[in-house]
Amino acid sequence: MKKTVFAAFIFVFALVFAGCAASNPGDEAQSNPAGQDTASVTTAQAQTEPVTGEPEHAPYELFKFSLLDDGTYEIKARQNVVLPDNLVLPASYEDKPVTVICEDAFKDYRDIVSVVIPDGYTVISNNAFFRCTDLSSVVIPAGVTSIGDNAFYGCSSLTSITIPDSVTSIGYYAFYNCSSLTSITIPDGVTSISAFQYCSGLTRITIPDSVTRIGYSAFEGCSSLTSITIPDSVTSIDGSAFIGCSRLTSITIPASVTSIGKNAFAGCTGLTSIIIPDSVTSIGYMAFAGCTGLTNIDYTGTKTQWNKISKDYGWNNNTGDYTVHCTDGDIPIN
Repeated sequence: MKKTVFAAFIFVFALVFAGCAASNPGDEAQSNPAGQDTASVTTAQAQTEPVTGEPEHAPYELFKFSLLDDGTYEIKARQNVVLPDNLVLPASYEDKPVTVICEDAFKDYRDIVSVVIPDGYTVISNNAFFRCTDLSSVVIPAGVTSIGDNAFYGCSSLTSITIPDSVTSIGYYAFYNCSSLTSITIPDGVTSISAFQYCSGLTRITIPDSVTRIGYSAFEGCSSLTSITIPDSVTSIDGSAFIGCSRLTSITIPASVTSIGKNAFAGCTGLTSIIIPDSVTSIGYMAFAGCTGLTNIDYTGTKTQWNKISKDYGWNNNTGDYTVHCTDGDIPIN
């Protein structure tokens, strides 16, 4: 009887020991310290790993992709998603390149701080980053050819941007009220400018020889702009081009220009002198109105030529006293 009981005890003890060895809690804690389900841990790790060969970009589910006729995709943010502060856009989707940031793509996403646009993109469409007020840095790759109307409108924290030489078109109001921009270089290939209204921090801008037209309201309200060189390629300075540029002190209009639009330099209260070539045939309404500091206009033609220029009503309204210096004498204006 004692032998039977002892044998049963030994059998039960062996079963308990085997069960403990099969479910060692120390081994489980070491392999899964958070106590999570193993499958969920593996999935989370897979989701955070970057795609080989591409920069690590924001998750695809944050974006809406539309297939274009050329077999590439355009991209925009899905509605009501939370985007990362430092946004890196994907270079491809479903093994096809993404080439276009579509209209209104990231409009009013005010928490975006930086954007990296990878190689392969060609178009930044109208309103793409409209009123992204916290956006301070943008990387635009070589290959982008077009920046649309209002593309960076109201990006008041944007401190610098490099526009690549591939860009040939910059839309109207593209950088409106980018008040933290201090300087910008416009690439060769751009032919018309109407993009930098109320960039009140802008002190310097480089205009290439490819530009033929300084468009309507191009630099309106750029109140910190102290000087600008207009290249010989420019033939037209449109209305309100420099209106309110109160710190401009002098400007030389090249001999290629034939017309100065209405309000072109209105309210440039710091402007003391200007050179106007004899190629100019018309000066628009209120073109120099409110230039209260103006004392000298140097005209490269004769007094007769000056008097033949078509000058709209009020072109020199409220300018104070100044003198037009012609090649054959002076014309004082009181």
